[in-house]
Amino acid sequence: MSKELLRQAFQNLKDSVGEQITGYAYLTRGDGTGTLIADQTNRLAFYWQAAADGTPIPGTAILHPRSGIIFKNSIDYETVYVKLGKIQDDNTIYILGEQLGGGNNSGGATSLEQEIKAAGQSKLPIAVTADQNQPSLVVYIEAHTFDVGGTIYHFPKTAVDLSASLPGSANKMCFAGIFIQNDYATIEIQTSTPRLITDLPLGLADVQEIVTAATSTDAPVFAVKLVNGQATISQDDLNNDGWPLQQYVSLSNAGASLTVEDGTTTITNVTKVKFTSGATVTNTGGGEADVAISGGGTTVAARAHTVAGQSIAGSYAGTVINFDVVDFDTGSDITTGASWKFTASVAGYYRVSVAAYSNWNASDDDYLHLAKNGTTWAVLEYFGTSFTNNAQKFLKGTSTVYLGIGDYIQIVMYNCCGGTSLKTDANSTYVDIELVAQ
Repeated sequence: MSKELLRQAFQNLKDSVGEQITGYAYLTRGDGTGTLIADQTNRLAFYWQAAADGTPIPGTAILHPRSGIIFKNSIDYETVYVKLGKIQDDNTIYILGEQLGGGNNSGGATSLEQEIKAAGQSKLPIAVTADQNQPSLVVYIEAHTFDVGGTIYHFPKTAVDLSASLPGSANKMCFAGIFIQNDYATIEIQTSTPRLITDLPLGLADVQEIVTAATSTDAPVFAVKLVNGQATISQDDLNNDGWPLQQYVSLSNAGASLTVEDGTTTITNVTKVKFTSGATVTNTGGGEADVAISGGGTTVAARAHTVAGQSIAGSYAGTVINFDVVDFDTGSDITTGASWKFTASVAGYYRVSVAAYSNWNASDDDYLHLAKNGTTWAVLEYFGTSFTNNAQKFLKGTSTVYLGIGDYIQIVMYNCCGGTSLKTDANSTYVDIELVAQ
């Protein structure tokens, strides 16, 4: 080993032996303005330690030259965990450097120290942390950067005093909702209606109340539980009883504009898009606003029946069945009468199920057809000549047909000979129509 390495090793050993740790502390603001961490001129830093009961004890100390801490007046240095102690024979108490992993004179961090340490490490978007100088009803909204349509806004770390939002009556509680207005600088507070602390816990209904009361263009941040007579808001209070509101997103908060096109119509400044179950949104390669929607589509369903005992012409003349009683028709697509039809208002593939209960004469041939735009699309069922006179016949069938907007379908009955009539059974002569794909 070289002489230089031996000398350095000896110096390191000497330094470590000569370092006497007397305690641990957190850097904090100490001048009362909430912005200063240190006296740069004198290299004097403000800190606090936790007493046995968790009460914060403030203090000041000089940063020792070998502390390794970058000396800077910044709120970002608040809650940095540091070592306090002496160097060799010097009785001055210095800040000797950052202490990694936590600790104190008793060999472990107190619950309050752990709480503050956790708060200092919180880097979640729009995080809310408690004041380290307790008792206090101040909470801090951490600095956050917003990207709004390519324009960058920076929201600085901001103190919010909630003392004015406390319920005014004894044994009452409420939520205080914190919102950032759309200038990305101004704070707005909304409170829910105070209610007894013996009631059900504050929950979704209370959150809904404050979100509804806030300005529509606000960005929701956090809901803090407050109780009459409360003097402190700790990090545990925020973690256990608070309600993060960042999941509430409004397009208007960012001044965004959404345009929806269906190929024929364009709607601008849309603030809500509702997809049916199963819809899939796929980026088509033109950017975030250029997407294709498939899978869910529009729901179209219709059902109608008849009990009128309609006559069916003979000699294969063909008779359009008039399903004159409409059970439901989501698109108002059914037209009743002698030329009964279902006209598509939404393009797509439709499944059509039909049943017809009738009485034919002997030796009749009988057919049930699905017609599209006046032309047979499918023969659903056929009965031959093997039935005796006045036999009852139940014809039924299902087919799928594509209909463009304006296309129509009809159900047509054919009788070869003298004609017949439908039975007056409401459950046996009907048509079901459903849009199954687009």
